[in-house]
Amino acid sequence: MTIKQYRLIYLENGLKVCLYCNQSVDKDLQLDHLFSWSRFLVNGFWNLYPVCSSCKSKKSDKIPIITKSIENRIMKHIELCMQINDKGQAMILNDLNVLYQRRFKSSPRKIPKDRMIEEIVEYIRSLSNNLLDTVPGYEFQN
Repeated sequence: MTIKQYRLIYLENGLKVCLYCNQSVDKDLQLDHLFSWSRFLVNGFWNLYPVCSSCKSKKSDKIPIITKSIENRIMKHIELCMQINDKGQAMILNDLNVLYQRRFKSSPRKIPKDRMIEEIVEYIRSLSNNLLDTVPGYEFQN
């Protein structure tokens, strides 16, 4: 999937609140890799979030610290993405299948939505902690 496609899906479905500062981004919506492309080559919806240009610039390719507020915003974003019923739904379901096959070695179809969201957020938190251990001093917290 491309970032352009996800940007369009997010715009069409009203997903335009900055992950980091929680402000609505009506103009110049940008997407940011939660885990930067330079460290983690994944364009899945669970790694691409709407952000404002100011936060995107501040974050750059730093590794986010997953605070409780960021975790809650991630959960809300994932939940809203999973409710999309247009052409974006196939892209998001494909991303879920890829993530679950690689990470959990199972199919997401057999898992309740709430548990699936919790597992994805736990994976994100774990990934953040592992990356921060590998590259200390390169963390981002808004």
